[in-house]
Amino acid sequence: MWYKILAPKVFNEQEIGQTLGSNLVGRVVKLPLSRLIDDITKQHIHLFLRLKEVEDGVVRTEIKGYELSRAYLARLVRRRTSRIDSIDKVKTKDGKEIVVKSMLITAHKATQRQRYLLRKRLSQYIQKVVPEYNWEAFILALAVGRFQSEIKRRLKKIYPIRHAEIRKVELC
Repeated sequence: MWYKILAPKVFNEQEIGQTLGSNLVGRVVKLPLSRLIDDITKQHIHLFLRLKEVEDGVVRTEIKGYELSRAYLARLVRRRTSRIDSIDKVKTKDGKEIVVKSMLITAHKATQRQRYLLRKRLSQYIQKVVPEYNWEAFILALAVGRFQSEIKRRLKKIYPIRHAEIRKVELC
């Protein structure tokens, strides 16, 4: 029997595909964000959706994770720039514990002290702001780029930032 796979409510429960089989609950589907929001510029962003319940030939999903493609990340890093990574474990407003892996790319080569300050402030910002979001609202803020642009705006005072990206978010 074929089952329709529906996106989470945040994405208006639109049909994202069909599957054949049994033991569907718990499986994970990876798909580009561009398929959910009809914006081809978001094809480098991948969402992981866990199949959570089956009823009447329809499978409902929940968001399990968010990730940027490796090819996209590799294009951002250039010569004479600095890449700064941060990994933070945070709890959202709805009580879900998540791991946020973020990355900054500076406009020019930064000193060790500047990289330290950027990483520290980035981590502080994530620890402060993410608990104000619930899980699905946070993924939506990442999808439209609102969260990343706010990080860039706040940290450019320390050193010029070319890109601020959240490269991966996953539930613990």
